[in-house]
Amino acid sequence: AARLQARRDHLPLQARDPRPGQLGGGQVGVLQGRAAAGPGANLAMALLWALAYRLGDEVLASDGLQMMARAGIMINVVLMVLNLLPILPLDGGRIAVSLLPHRLAMSYSRLEPYGFMVIILLLATGLLDNLMTPFIALALAGLQFVTGI
Repeated sequence: AARLQARRDHLPLQARDPRPGQLGGGQVGVLQGRAAAGPGANLAMALLWALAYRLGDEVLASDGLQMMARAGIMINVVLMVLNLLPILPLDGGRIAVSLLPHRLAMSYSRLEPYGFMVIILLLATGLLDNLMTPFIALALAGLQFVTGI
């Protein structure tokens, strides 16, 4: 029992004991909301930068504002997509753990210590760019559709 408890203590909270308010326990809960808060904030900032881009184009005719807005859009979209990758300890990994059945969530959570090594390996091999590019394009197309930029 002590050995089982020691193994359990090394798991992230959501993989230990899914509660009724968590997806692992059957419903969307606070934990998933916290995991989605970072990418959600990036999306909100990208939307604000897109509106600033339109303002710089239509109202102020400011090239400087448009350049800054373009950079703000790209930075926030890239951060959002990166953070949504289902690799622990990124937010996407936390969301993935919450969606998995308890037994799979526990197994997947054991990979967390290797997450940053996986990300660095993907970055060094160029696979991270290949993996993220379609999702970045999709997010930019969605921003363009919503804001008309």
